[in-house]
Amino acid sequence: MGASFRTQRIKATSGRELGEKFAKLINALRCECGHNACNGTFTTNKGLDITMMVFKTEDDAEAWLVDNCVKWGSVRAVRIHSFKKGIEPYWLLGAYCSE
Repeated sequence: MGASFRTQRIKATSGRELGEKFAKLINALRCECGHNACNGTFTTNKGLDITMMVFKTEDDAEAWLVDNCVKWGSVRAVRIHSFKKGIEPYWLLGAYCSE
């Protein structure tokens, strides 16, 4: 059984809001892709793990996620905050999803 690494950006101001938006994303993916255990989406993973990690760039965040996500484990979320004026912080979700 294979797996592929997926990411998703989500704008949220708190962990609570992130959790709510993640739940909506999962529901939308289930409607779109069904409950197939090998559909290659976050629905194949075991919930959401909101980390305390903060990165200045998405490239650095994705590299960390690739190294720290477990195949078929939880979707992990890290914060992206460039600290540049006019650029709002957001969350990057990553996981190895079953295909």
